[in-house]
Amino acid sequence: MTWDEIDDTFYDILCNTDAAGCPWPEYPIATAHAWGDEAVRDLAAKCRLLDKRDVLVVTAGTGKYDLPEDCMRVWRASYDGDKLFPTTVSGIRQTNRWWEQYTATPRYYYLDELNHQIGLYPIPAASTTSEASSGNPYGFVIGDDGGFLVDIEDATPIGPTDDGFLADVISGNDLQVFYNAYPTTPDYSGGPDVPLWAHPLVLYYMLKNAYSSFGPLQDKERADFYAALYAWGVGRLMMRSNRRLAEKRWIRESYGDSGAILVANNLPRSIPAPV
Repeated sequence: MTWDEIDDTFYDILCNTDAAGCPWPEYPIATAHAWGDEAVRDLAAKCRLLDKRDVLVVTAGTGKYDLPEDCMRVWRASYDGDKLFPTTVSGIRQTNRWWEQYTATPRYYYLDELNHQIGLYPIPAASTTSEASSGNPYGFVIGDDGGFLVDIEDATPIGPTDDGFLADVISGNDLQVFYNAYPTTPDYSGGPDVPLWAHPLVLYYMLKNAYSSFGPLQDKERADFYAALYAWGVGRLMMRSNRRLAEKRWIRESYGDSGAILVANNLPRSIPAPV
């Protein structure tokens, strides 16, 4: 369903007309869109249905890097192609009192949610490297659908391209972050940023809010009906995400002088191409 189709169905159920003909000023199109946008953000937060991958350029001696603006939850990170294991600053301090001066090849990552950053431990001893091919200050990252260009200074995406483009190639020591993303702000020209079969859930959420809000059409029974439909869909989406991440492989990783611990490898069946 497109946003236009959702709008038409919403007003057809609510007012038996279109948005322009709705006789009640309590339900303008802007309010309907605000409810729809809220539904998409709620689905993305509860069901973690949007997966993305980003490449960060590493600088030797720098331990923390800004996460993408739309990053909601990091579920995997790798350095120079090797998986990093999640840890905390508290855990690092227990194993190495002078961890802030320790530089080597990173093996762990931690999150600084207050500053929206990801940290590496040990602190990288080497910067991201690139191989010059045309002299252009860009790196080319290969993906399932070709690849994209990034600024070698800050890994800012330049735009999509194909395999034949000549540019400086990132050759090593890069930090890749795999994460659940917040949905983009809709322009209401296409459809909601959720799976196609879940588009009616956005409509159910809008109707639930319309019948719950104070106004001439307030109806608790109808609000409860659409709330139940929305809750059913949320449960379906959550099960879909859980199954996608259900395959785990327990591996043993050394942890300082304290022996070994078991770490869950929550790697999904397919890794999304860079976007």
